[in-house]
Amino acid sequence: MAAASSTSEGETSAWPRVRCCGKSYSYYCPVCYKSLAPPGVAIPDVTLPLSVAVMLKDGRQRSTAMHAPVLAPRDVRVYEHPDYAGLPESFDAENCVVAFPSDDAVPWTALDGLARVRTLILIDSPWQQAQKALALPQLAGLRRVKIDKPPAQVQFWRVAAHDSAGHLSTIEALALLLKEHAAATGSNFDSDPLLFFFSLMRSRILEYHDRKEERREREGLAPGRTPFDPERRDRFRRRFIQKERTAAPGKLKYGKPLAAATGEEEEEAQAEPDPT
Repeated sequence: MAAASSTSEGETSAWPRVRCCGKSYSYYCPVCYKSLAPPGVAIPDVTLPLSVAVMLKDGRQRSTAMHAPVLAPRDVRVYEHPDYAGLPESFDAENCVVAFPSDDAVPWTALDGLARVRTLILIDSPWQQAQKALALPQLAGLRRVKIDKPPAQVQFWRVAAHDSAGHLSTIEALALLLKEHAAATGSNFDSDPLLFFFSLMRSRILEYHDRKEERREREGLAPGRTPFDPERRDRFRRRFIQKERTAAPGKLKYGKPLAAATGEEEEEAQAEPDPT
C-alpha cells in the first residue's frame, strides 16, 4: 500500500481542477476513476479484504462512493442506475451480504459464516430511494449487515432530511464497515486510506470557513458556524424539509411543515463551497 502523501492533506490549493472525460474535476475523475493528483503527491493503493459492489443511484460527481474505485481499483466495481449494467444475474447468499441498516441487519460479529463472506454490496442512493435498489431480484435473499458502532460526531459536510449524529457519507460507511470487519475477523487491515479524498474535501471546507472567520473578525462580526455545527445542520435540515413542502404541497416526505428559511440560512447555503 502506498503512503498517503508527502503533501499535507490540508494544502488543497496544491490540487488544481483538471479536465478529464470531457469535464473539469478536482482530486479524481468519477467517470474513469483516474486520480488527478498533482506531481509529487502519492495516492493510496488499497487492497480490500472483500470485493465491493457499489449500486449507484446518485450523481457520480456528488457521490463519495466514487472514491473507492479510485483508491481500490482491483476490488471495487460500480453498477449504475437505471439498468445497473454488468451486474451479475445472481449473488451467492453464502458469501455475499448487503450493507444496509434495516431491522434484520446485524453487525459482523453476529453474522453466521463470517469467514465465508467474500463480497459486500453497498447501496449508494438518496436515502428515500434505497428500497428500489434493494428490491432488485439479484439482492433478494441476501443477508444484511450494519455498522455496529456509528460515530457520535458528524464529519460529513452535507445535510440530509434524515440527518443525525451518526449520519455518514458512503465512503465513511464503507471504511467503518471494513474496519469492523477487520476487528471481527482478526485482520490487520487499515481502512483509513479509503478516507484520503474525503479528508482532502473536508479540509477544503474548513479552510474556506477559516477564511470567512478571519474576514468576520476584521469586520467586527460575531463568529460563524462550521458545516459540522449541530445547530447549523438542524437549520439546513429544516430548510430542506420546507423546500420539499413548497415543491409538493400535501406530499411532504421528510417531516412536518416548518417556517420559511431565514435570510441568514439562504446566505449560508449559497456561500458553502463545493469541494468537488
